[in-house]
Amino acid sequence: MDEAIDEIRRICREHNIIGVYNAEKVANKVMNNRLDYAKQQGREEGIEKIAKNMLNEQANISFISKVTGLTKEQIEELKYIES
Repeated sequence: MDEAIDEIRRICREHNIIGVYNAEKVANKVMNNRLDYAKQQGREEGIEKIAKNMLNEQANISFISKVTGLTKEQIEELKYIES
């Protein structure tokens, strides 16, 4: 068994398979981080849009905060942002 493992390691070194595998792993991690960031940005923008719509409908700021999770200060700032 040890001989087989040693042979696999030797082949990987000769063909730089480990380097390619690691590069692909890093690239996948970077892509996943970018996707996670984009998803988070989308969620935040959606929540802000909902809060802005609620403001336009004269909803109470405390209620908006409770529903969206935004602070009262964040909601107050939305009053001054153009849609």
